[in-house]
Amino acid sequence: MVLSLRIIGFNDVDNQALNDIAEFVGAAFSARVKFSQAGPVPKEFVDVLRNQYRAEDLLRWVYRKWGGEGVVLALIEGDGYAGSLNFVFGIASPLLKVALVFTSRLRLWIKSSVSPEQLFIERLRKEVMHELGHVFGLGHCSNPYCVMFFSNSIFDTDRKSWKYCSACASKLRSSGISLSSEFIL
Repeated sequence: MVLSLRIIGFNDVDNQALNDIAEFVGAAFSARVKFSQAGPVPKEFVDVLRNQYRAEDLLRWVYRKWGGEGVVLALIEGDGYAGSLNFVFGIASPLLKVALVFTSRLRLWIKSSVSPEQLFIERLRKEVMHELGHVFGLGHCSNPYCVMFFSNSIFDTDRKSWKYCSACASKLRSSGISLSSEFIL
């Protein structure tokens, strides 16, 4: 069975980034991928005191609007939080088969040998693979180089790979998810 994945950009996520992620996850999971822009996130999902999106509420809204067939990945130009966390890079629900990735903190540029845009795409790939891992039933991994390692800061994201360790890859494959060997540490 071929995985069906719909990627939706909100708040004018860069089309080049959408295209890159579509190709990237399509190759990783041998998935049939469609992507589109959906316009702005409704203001009702903004916590005005924090100037952040309420990630859990937004996740359920995305499911109600676009869920039900395959996996939905929403890329949101902005910042989000969930529960007692000050921020989240993303959030996912294996039950709803929906993942969100927030881009604003991924754009924080730290002196690097790569350009800010290259660094952003690399971080975006990592967070997308991480959240999709949750959609497919994976928890956090203790291997700091595995994409499923919990990122408490952007430094954790920068350290880890966009690949799954052999243990996480094995779990994915045993649950029926096709994963290209290029995406395994």
